[in-house]
Amino acid sequence: SALIGQPFARFVLRDDQDTFYKHRQRLLETEAPQSCELRLVKKDGHEFNARLECTVLKNKGNDLKQIRAAVSDITGQERAEALLESETFLKTLIDTIPTPVFYKDRDGKYLGFNRAFETFFGEVKKRLIGKSVFDLNPPEFAGIYNAKDNELFNRGGVQRYESQVKNAHGKLRDVIFNKAV
Repeated sequence: SALIGQPFARFVLRDDQDTFYKHRQRLLETEAPQSCELRLVKKDGHEFNARLECTVLKNKGNDLKQIRAAVSDITGQERAEALLESETFLKTLIDTIPTPVFYKDRDGKYLGFNRAFETFFGEVKKRLIGKSVFDLNPPEFAGIYNAKDNELFNRGGVQRYESQVKNAHGKLRDVIFNKAV
């Protein structure tokens, strides 16, 4: 189609031209498959991040016949990697907070929390995920927490209240809950 016969470098962003030509030179010198990442421009003018993988093909006389290239759009992969890196950072940050931190779904089931939460309740993550306040607390306290959660879910915004919580050793602790939808 319209791409046949066009020099590939035409589709490489100006800032990545040097990377492309070094990649091509290495391919021709070593004749070993090469790959690199660079930014390309689509026919419609949109830019995207790509992985270019090239191989040298020769004829029977061992002369260079052509260079075969495969282009993969890695923009989505890079976004996923950045998101994973961000999630890892946030998990590490939350785990270093010495105050118990948790988050729940709309049904009041725990989806996650930090290490201080695990320590407070004397349980490990896999035994706490999916539990409710009724699974972790005496009924008189669980009723208060549940009512406050429902109030917050219905009203939205943020909520702050004082109550008591029984820790892993059965001791009552005065706490201030700070919650947000």
